[in-house]
Amino acid sequence: MKVLKVLEYLKDYAGLNRDVRVVNFPITDNCNSRCTMCNIWKNNIVDEISPEEITKVLSHSRFSKVKHLGISGGEPTLRKDLVRCVGAIVDALPLLETLSITSHGYSNSRWRRFLPLIKEIVQRRGISFSLNISIDGYGERHDLIRGISGAFSKATKTIEIAQALNVKLQLQYTISTMNVYSMQLALDYARDKNIEIIFRLATNIERLYNADRSEVFIDNEERSFVADFFSSGELLAQTRSLSRKLYYSRMQRWLSSGGGARAMPCYFKDQGMLLTSKLALYPCSVAKTAVVEDLRASDFSISEKGIEVAREVTKNKYCDSCIHDQSGAWSPFSILAYKINQWKGTVVVRKVLRLADNLLNAVAIAPFALLRKIKAPKGLALDAMPVVTIMGAYGGEHVGDAAILGGVILRLKKQFQTQKFFILSFRPDRTQKWVQSLKIDGVDFSVVKLSRSSLRTALGQSDGLVYAGGPIMDIPVNLSFYLYASLLATWKKIPFVVEGVGLGPYKRTVSKYFASLMLLLAKQITLRSKSNFESLPFYNKIEVLKVDQDPAFDYLHYYRFMLPQINYSARERTELSSLKDYIAGREKVLFVNLRPIWSAYATKGSEGSVGRIVDSMTRNVTSVINQLGAEWAVVFIPFNPDTYGFSDFSSFYQVVKGVLPSRDYYVVEYEPGVPIMLDMLGQCTHLLAMRFHACIFGLSSGLDVYGIDYQVGGRGKVAGLFDSLGSTNVSNVSELDEPTIRGWLGEV
Repeated sequence: MKVLKVLEYLKDYAGLNRDVRVVNFPITDNCNSRCTMCNIWKNNIVDEISPEEITKVLSHSRFSKVKHLGISGGEPTLRKDLVRCVGAIVDALPLLETLSITSHGYSNSRWRRFLPLIKEIVQRRGISFSLNISIDGYGERHDLIRGISGAFSKATKTIEIAQALNVKLQLQYTISTMNVYSMQLALDYARDKNIEIIFRLATNIERLYNADRSEVFIDNEERSFVADFFSSGELLAQTRSLSRKLYYSRMQRWLSSGGGARAMPCYFKDQGMLLTSKLALYPCSVAKTAVVEDLRASDFSISEKGIEVAREVTKNKYCDSCIHDQSGAWSPFSILAYKINQWKGTVVVRKVLRLADNLLNAVAIAPFALLRKIKAPKGLALDAMPVVTIMGAYGGEHVGDAAILGGVILRLKKQFQTQKFFILSFRPDRTQKWVQSLKIDGVDFSVVKLSRSSLRTALGQSDGLVYAGGPIMDIPVNLSFYLYASLLATWKKIPFVVEGVGLGPYKRTVSKYFASLMLLLAKQITLRSKSNFESLPFYNKIEVLKVDQDPAFDYLHYYRFMLPQINYSARERTELSSLKDYIAGREKVLFVNLRPIWSAYATKGSEGSVGRIVDSMTRNVTSVINQLGAEWAVVFIPFNPDTYGFSDFSSFYQVVKGVLPSRDYYVVEYEPGVPIMLDMLGQCTHLLAMRFHACIFGLSSGLDVYGIDYQVGGRGKVAGLFDSLGSTNVSNVSELDEPTIRGWLGEV
């Protein structure tokens, strides 16, 4: 049997199977949701297909080999005869293997009646059945998009009804500009419910009348965010279908590269059909050329030639540009390559090879670089550097990293009259998003892919190399590249400068040596703290010019004077207005920023306690929020929404799912840039902050900030920041308790 399935799959891939085997069947074009995704809810269709007509149509020889059928709409539960429709479909299709129904899940009473009957029908025939519930956000975000108050709670109730009946479930999330930053909360909700959730980009589908809904489709800036999410380990771990994982992988590349021709297979090219509730037949969901406009008028006849003509028109006009998530048979090579690429052993081998490659190149030029270093005159002041190449942890940015980069640029511009910056990034599309938000007069930026060839090209046009901003982290593969870069610059007589960085913490000895050797090559070093400095080999040989504040402070000071001149986009104005509407009339406003932590943030021997400590902190924060009076507004503010740096939304979800229904709150489901973040923070009276740069933003804004140091088993950079300012408003994550938070808030 397995051999036959493999042969059938290979025939699908080769395009040898030409029979209709997949059908998308919206049995109604009516909908009772005023959803912002489309305009189909405006329909009031009265002549929709009857169960008898379903039997007549699907009994046609053209559908005799259909194996998979999806019932959609509109909203299927608006059909009082939904169970009869399902029975007609099952009776008419002798080879049917899987059946799914997609619903918004509002009609709890109907699903309570329908599901046992549908389950009985499909079980009798041995057909696999699943109920797909559309979820477009968590809680109020879903309600807002669906245009119905309580939509999310109704959908959740239907999910519970289905789970009680052991009906297979899948959540389906359509990504639009209205919910692009809400994906992580929905993913956490699905994981909490132990249900698979799939994500797809909103596309222009004529029968949904959404071509005029321009606010639905994501823009270039949001594409980089979605690309990051599609490559998220959390999403891939929760995704059960290999075909869906391959879709995410291809879409991630498509989004990062700025588009291009479709690279995903699709059964609808040769084997699929869309049958509408008005008995029109199309090659697929997005096709605009019908095979038959009205099967009633044609006496239910289907022309073979008509099918082929419609397919060819669709292929020629739409397939290459289509990003619909309909999939097909992937090539065996694609499957094998993906599995090998995802195998943990491959990841380790890839890192080892990159490390070895970087080291070999570093060793090859080390004698020449060290000779130049020894011969270089000592104590000479650095000249102007009009053009510099910047390297560091770029590609995993959030708003704090943008502020760091801005601060470094201000310093370099002032000290070295730098006007042009090449920024090396391992994810240029993400870095470009933040670089665009840096409004500094008289400077120019180019973001380039992090590679040796890009480095050599950039250095060929530069007067200096700068390791700037964030920490010199305990990641040997990255450090080996930075060591190579600093050796290359030294060999080429290009000054190497380290500006505004932190160090470690380091668990790996090899990282300490890489970091130490790199610092020894620097002509000038400015650290934001000397923490972990003395743990480095040869630390007494390293000349530190000075220890200065985090560069983000410089930039935030600069930007604060620009705020009155900022012209926000329409989206930013909406986000700020919504926040202010929620806060209006409250005496006190608590902003909460939490972040996920993992074993890398624990000292040796403390790794096993991370989960327990995070759970305890979450319970304490949730309990305090539940006890706050009505005079308090509670706002969850993300400083890192994306999944590369562990999304803050995951930590928010762990809290908000325990917040009482009587306690209102607001989640900023957005990725704020520096100016709007400062404006938002200007609305709060108290900031409980876990992210290092959330603390910096709050402190630089003069807010009442309480810091949560997330270094498990020791004191980390958050505690170090508050220590440097002589403030005691900080607790380690393992020690934070209710009385401490309530005492800070004055609520004891």
